Amino acid sequence: MTGTVMGLVSLFSILGDNNKTALGPALALAITATFFGLILSNCFVTPLADHLHIKHMQDEKVYTGVYQILILINRNEPARLISDEVKGREAA
Repeated sequence: MTGTVMGLVSLFSILGDNNKTALGPALALAITATFFGLILSNCFVTPLADHLHIKHMQDEKVYTGVYQILILINRNEPARLISDEVKGREAA
């Protein structure tokens, strides 16, 4: 995104001049920066974000289970109920 903005700033800075030969390279710089940004985003950043999101969801499931078991223990629920809850979590 930064490269695109810099390319467009370069393009706009020469727009007032009568130098039409410099418009093409300035526009090419802006479009090339956009292209490489899209490649970087789609090949590296998005898959990494998806992987981290999946990891977060797995961790959240574990932490929620532990939290619910701790609530049962805190409420002095029968050991059988707590044991069933633990076994149910292990099976899932």
